[in-house]
Amino acid sequence: YPGPRPIQVPRPPILVGGATRAAMRRALRYGDGYFPIVSSIENMKQQFTMLEEEAERQARSLDGFPILALGWSNILSAPDTMDRDREMLTGTTVQVAEDLLRLQELGLRHVGLFFRQASTEDEFRRQMLAAAKEIIPTLARSAQ
Repeated sequence: YPGPRPIQVPRPPILVGGATRAAMRRALRYGDGYFPIVSSIENMKQQFTMLEEEAERQARSLDGFPILALGWSNILSAPDTMDRDREMLTGTTVQVAEDLLRLQELGLRHVGLFFRQASTEDEFRRQMLAAAKEIIPTLARSAQ
């Protein structure tokens, strides 16, 4: 059998997702990293605090323990004029970039964006291009 063999060394990393303390315990005990879902800055702060507490309980260092998050996103062509609170990672490219920078300040280094309102291929493409042309360069400039 030419391969690949069923067990690879090194194996692919196992990321354990969830937002509960039990999920964090599992991630620390069995996983190579943690995969939360972004809902708000306040929620992410709480999750980071809980993760640090659980890591301390398990005597596990978070150094080298990656945290990669998934964020439900909707990049708008124009500012939302409805009178309501804006959801995290939703809005203009400037607003979404600002949200990502705030997450970066918390220590989050990797966020996958799921374009939940992209119901057509054209809309998905528009949001992807907006992220590539406007959001990613903004984040790159902030890293310098």
